[in-house]
Amino acid sequence: MSQLIHTLDFAGPAPALFEAFLRHLRARGFHIEEADAVGLRIHAERDRGLLSSLFGIGTLHVHVRFVDADTVQVRITSAGERERRLLDELKDLAAAQVKATAVAAASQAAREARQAAPVVVSQVVVREIVKIPCRFCGSLIENTQTRCPHCGGE
Repeated sequence: MSQLIHTLDFAGPAPALFEAFLRHLRARGFHIEEADAVGLRIHAERDRGLLSSLFGIGTLHVHVRFVDADTVQVRITSAGERERRLLDELKDLAAAQVKATAVAAASQAAREARQAAPVVVSQVVVREIVKIPCRFCGSLIENTQTRCPHCGGE
């Protein structure tokens, strides 16, 4: 039995790509045998005819293992044209995830730049000046003054 083993490099969060791979494999009709979200491993299989459904002969197995933060290893149990297309789809999915992560990072950076911009606070102070009549000349003076500016009275 031939195997197709490929290593994909990607940038971005591995759990998001893990979930994207799961959704894609389910949409393609694969039965998920194992999906370990902690260890980031997927084992999916799909029957390819009567012999594979009765005896397990010819069943297509796909093993996805996240090696580290930016590397994923995909192992497919046969190397036919359909399997190569599946591998290309997974590559495209990883590339789309990288693009989505870059867009999200750019929007996050823009949001942080807007938040980090200096905020101009304008403060308006309203003061009321109270004037009272001078005891000696009757002219209006501010209540904070001790001498009348007109007559000099205290």
